[in-house]
Amino acid sequence: MAPERPPSMGRQKIEIRPIESEEARRVCFSKRRRGLFNKVSELAIMCGVEAAALVFSPGGRVFSFGDPSADSVIDRFMSSSSSEEQAEAAADDGAGDPNHIALAPELDREHGELRAKLAASLARMETAKESFAKARAEGSQAAAWLDLVCQMEEEDLVAFEAALSKAHAHVAAKALLFGRPMHGGGGEFEIGGTSASGGMEMTQQQQMMMSAMQPTMELVGTEVNAAAAAAQAAHDGAAAASAVDWDGV
Repeated sequence: MAPERPPSMGRQKIEIRPIESEEARRVCFSKRRRGLFNKVSELAIMCGVEAAALVFSPGGRVFSFGDPSADSVIDRFMSSSSSEEQAEAAADDGAGDPNHIALAPELDREHGELRAKLAASLARMETAKESFAKARAEGSQAAAWLDLVCQMEEEDLVAFEAALSKAHAHVAAKALLFGRPMHGGGGEFEIGGTSASGGMEMTQQQQMMMSAMQPTMELVGTEVNAAAAAAQAAHDGAAAASAVDWDGV
């Protein structure tokens, strides 16, 4: 006879109470804020409403999200503050309005289309997550780099973008020294044939360019890695303080 398995406690409900640890409180706020904004977005897409969420962090920073925008939703709310306008709006939203009844089939169709689009987007997101997880398991450096970028806070992303822009400017300047402008935002160089001025062969020209580019590429790695290291340190500190699996985030 197989031994009896101990009864499972199941999924436990987290007690809603103030979090004493400052670091844990910051981590919880960051996660739940994203969850709140996702719910507002889903509500706007699925129900065709205008919605906004405004949140102040424990440190006094303000975060907002709205559809079509937080400003437009707040302006609409402020402009309809009089009781007469609110009464008219309530009458317009009446369920027995003949115009609403006539529009019901069209609204149902649009609602179905929006649900289908949302389902397709979620499916694409799951596929991307699976591919990303596979690349991470295979030790992909690109996956590790993207993991770090996804974990950056807003301040770190701003610094990271500035470092990349500065590095790109150095690369572009080096390319211009050879009279070879960068195309596609720095994705490739136009290198072909021979040099019109010196008659240099293509391989010699490429070698000279790569030699001149080497210090720039080292600068790229230094600045990008510095921004990435700062973000990693901030993330590690927050993760170490949050050992609790917060429910619903």
